[in-house]
Amino acid sequence: MKPKEVLGLIEEAAGISLYQTKKEQTLQLIQKKDNKLAEIERVLSEEVVPQFEKLEREKKDLGTFKNNESHLEENIRIITANDYYDNDRFVSNSDIKFKQYEKETKSLNDEKLLKS
Repeated sequence: MKPKEVLGLIEEAAGISLYQTKKEQTLQLIQKKDNKLAEIERVLSEEVVPQFEKLEREKKDLGTFKNNESHLEENIRIITANDYYDNDRFVSNSDIKFKQYEKETKSLNDEKLLKS
């Protein structure tokens, strides 16, 4: 018998070959798990992470848009209030001027009547 055959018989008699078989099966299982892990990492890096980063940018852009939109609405309210105030002042001044013109007209009419 060759030394390898003798060693195989001794290992089998001692029960070592059973553990070596389990070791090989476990190593194959670990290799499969490592392959699966590598595939998951590939999918994460090539598909999930870029999509996540894109969504993060869109989230930031949406926040900026909403902030700008609220500032725009606030500015529109301020401009509308300012326009209302300016128009109200214009109307008040127009009323005052109208009353002054009315007095002047009456005064001129009174003078005209006195002269005639």
